[in-house]
Amino acid sequence: MSDSRVRCVPLLILAALAVWGLPPSASAQSNIADLEAIENAFIALAEKVSPSVVAISTKNRPGRPRRAPMVGSGVIISANGLILSNDHVVSSADRIYVTLHSGRRYKADIVARDQRCDLAVIKIDAHNLVPVEYGDLSNVKVGQFALAMGNPFGTARDGDMSLSYGIVSALGKSLQELEENGDKYYGNLIQTTADINPGNSGGPLFNIQGQIIGINTAIETSSGVSEGLGYAIPISSRTRRIIDTLARGDEVKYGFLGVNIESDRFARRQVSAANRWGVVVTRVLSETPAAEAGLREDDLILKYDAEPVRNEDHLIRMVGATPVGEIVRLTVYRNHEEMVIEAVIGDLKQRPVLTAARE
Repeated sequence: MSDSRVRCVPLLILAALAVWGLPPSASAQSNIADLEAIENAFIALAEKVSPSVVAISTKNRPGRPRRAPMVGSGVIISANGLILSNDHVVSSADRIYVTLHSGRRYKADIVARDQRCDLAVIKIDAHNLVPVEYGDLSNVKVGQFALAMGNPFGTARDGDMSLSYGIVSALGKSLQELEENGDKYYGNLIQTTADINPGNSGGPLFNIQGQIIGINTAIETSSGVSEGLGYAIPISSRTRRIIDTLARGDEVKYGFLGVNIESDRFARRQVSAANRWGVVVTRVLSETPAAEAGLREDDLILKYDAEPVRNEDHLIRMVGATPVGEIVRLTVYRNHEEMVIEAVIGDLKQRPVLTAARE
């Protein structure tokens, strides 16, 4: 065991010694110094990122049926007042208010929103703000520190943001139960043990360098509060392009193929596939790019433009990121043979009405 791992063991003991007033040994004093260094790093990090985080509250206009106000969080992405949050925080709002770290409160307007990725950009009439620094999903590892900051339960209404920390506990998670009729996609999520509670939605998940690595979006809980399973939309290159599109006020377009798929071992075994990767086509929707390309039920899609298909979420992400009208080459296993099928990617908004939630 490394020395750094050994040092982690006596931290609680050191705290107890301090409470009891017992004199620590030289080794214990060294450990206390290490602990204070970690503590000071978290303090400095909170001071650095707080100006980039905002609290959000929403209201209805008078005369509308009364609803409980929605509270959420956001992160500043430009010095001239652009703020990123979750679509579900602002989508049903008549009035949106943003409170900065300074305590100043502004009325906000929606610039653009996208229900499928659950992201929205809003704007306030403010300048010289502190935009967040982006991290990248490719550098995120399981086990690294993760810090969530925002407005849990509306407690940051005065601008004093709440901070919690934990670790990145898993990557590439999906929440199919939250997807509604194909209009939302919660895949490739970061799972974290940092406390995420109602009101944290739309707020940032930071790494230890103070870079945003995710947008806090959902929790898995039986009580309605954090139980150690929180999820964030990752800041990947694809997410950055979506954010830039929304910041311009443009509509996000998603590619569409038109198949239902499964990637479990049983499905692959049913088509006598020896490969450990790929997805099995369980349904080809009529009048879709997949049908026009000649894909069939029980086809095993192995590659998408030479990229091996790992699972359902992987294919959904690749199809969604493909420009509408682009021709892609699908490597397919059918009747014990591999073949290449070309398909012209369609527009998700033009999909058949009865399309299921999975691509």
